[in-house]
Amino acid sequence: MSTVYQYNRRTGKHEVVAHDNPLCAEILQLDGQPVYVAGRSVRSKAFLTRPADTTQYTADDALTDALGIPLEFTGCGRLPGGSGLIVDVIARSSANQLATASPTQELHIFIRKPTATADNSEWAPTDDDMNNWIGCVALNSWKNGNKTAGAGGNSMVRAGQVNLIYVCAPDITSLWGLVVERGTYTPVASERFSYELGLALD
Repeated sequence: MSTVYQYNRRTGKHEVVAHDNPLCAEILQLDGQPVYVAGRSVRSKAFLTRPADTTQYTADDALTDALGIPLEFTGCGRLPGGSGLIVDVIARSSANQLATASPTQELHIFIRKPTATADNSEWAPTDDDMNNWIGCVALNSWKNGNKTAGAGGNSMVRAGQVNLIYVCAPDITSLWGLVVERGTYTPVASERFSYELGLALD
């Protein structure tokens, strides 16, 4: 599904030759002349494996891997400085703790890599972090996958209609994420989380 513009040598203008989607995008070459193909939907996924402990989170703690490294979502721009729209977010867990307390997460999105934050420590973003912050997505209504309790099960959540506009930093095509637990979730040791952005690239 795309809109295609072809250069008309006689008029000196780009004219629509096919139309499906209003999002402008990629430049190709046809007979030495530019053709603009619109709208591309992509998904970008990042993972983390939390430390091998079951320490309960306090509200406003970061949820990260053992090194506190933020998530990187690659391919969020067609070119460095590219733009788009976050349409939805899907999160998945390798465990099922829904019988006790579901995760109450926020996925915070940045155009630059934010400061590393140790797992299970209070999130305290710097001013520079916040200057690169573009929004957050609440991930609250987790559902059963495999209902087996604990590490034997799994669970997931989808936040739809996010509609968060972004512009990547001028020299990269990635976005960055940091997960904050807003409740008092008790995790499974080495629990693995994945986060997937649904994107409409300009």
